[in-house]
Amino acid sequence: TIDVLVNNASTISAPHPFLEHTINDLEEALHSGLYGTWQMMQLCFPYMKEHGGSIINFGSIGGVNGLEGFAAYAAEKEAIRGLSRVVAREWGQFGIRVNCVCPNVITDRFEEGIHQSPKEIQEYLIGNMSQNAMHRPGAWSVYRWRQCSLRCRPPAQS
Repeated sequence: TIDVLVNNASTISAPHPFLEHTINDLEEALHSGLYGTWQMMQLCFPYMKEHGGSIINFGSIGGVNGLEGFAAYAAEKEAIRGLSRVVAREWGQFGIRVNCVCPNVITDRFEEGIHQSPKEIQEYLIGNMSQNAMHRPGAWSVYRWRQCSLRCRPPAQS
């Protein structure tokens, strides 16, 4: 059996305006994140169906908030969030929980790179950090995770 599946693979490229994104940018994002998430969930289902389990997919606050310059990445991450909702509803009857976590940052060295980012991104990130309890990147993500997290339980037996 498989008890837990974590889907966290994705490609992200340097930010550039939507009109400069190519279909290749979108395809790269979809193939690295959405298609891998889709395939892994389908492959693991037979092993989770009998005993239940947990699937944790990674979206992104960049998708939820529509971070400028990251159209392909945001589209891919929002597709994963939508897919997670559908699968959570369909597989809840088997005791399979599907959650989509939408973190803001995922690296320990993130703060070092803030000042190398374009000014617009610096302001967004620093403003975000000042508005969360821990005054650091990622703390706000815990709150957003609760809003993005999807959990379906099997229907009550009557």
